[in-house]
Amino acid sequence: MNKENEIVHDEGMSVSEVLFRVYENLKNIHEAYGIVFSPVAVSNVFSSVSFPEMTATLEYEEGSILRIKNSFWVLMYGKKGGNDPNNFVASDLSLFSICAEDIELGHELLSEKISLIMRRDGNYFGFSLFYGSVIGNIQLSPRNNMFREALFRKMGTGIKDFVLSNTEYEMGGKIADIRTRGPIVTKQMMWKPETVQFLSSLIEETIIEFS
Repeated sequence: MNKENEIVHDEGMSVSEVLFRVYENLKNIHEAYGIVFSPVAVSNVFSSVSFPEMTATLEYEEGSILRIKNSFWVLMYGKKGGNDPNNFVASDLSLFSICAEDIELGHELLSEKISLIMRRDGNYFGFSLFYGSVIGNIQLSPRNNMFREALFRKMGTGIKDFVLSNTEYEMGGKIADIRTRGPIVTKQMMWKPETVQFLSSLIEETIIEFS
């Protein structure tokens, strides 16, 4: 993992730091089996109709098989990939279920199976719980996957209480950020360290609900 994701700054945490810490938090509590992907696992590619040569992906270096109650879940922290300059995603947390028998496949076959699932069924945000945008927001997956409604219900408006400082923009500039179609971002939104436990608890409660 990128070492910058492990640093908590005095002024707060970036969205990618928050999501990585949530991943690490749940991994440390519930991990039954760890997976390292080589090459990295990649979500199903998203490309625009107008510029099909420009692609956006989510890339995963590792994953954690969580055991909660009697169910097994693959949790992965992803970072944006591809070559699309319009890509507004910084990072994400993805989750999907597997069978207990899958773990018996061994590391190599299991990592291949998870990579295949991501390429075939992951779409873009297909398994995302939350994603972080380039301006620093924490967003629910825009796709109506099985967890979205439950997470939305539990989160409510409480996430706003964990914002330490809002996104800052370059004012009066003529050049717009093509990712946000707005002014250039000079500073990402920053989050309180307590955001990590808030989101960890939401995800844990949601997994229990579906286990």
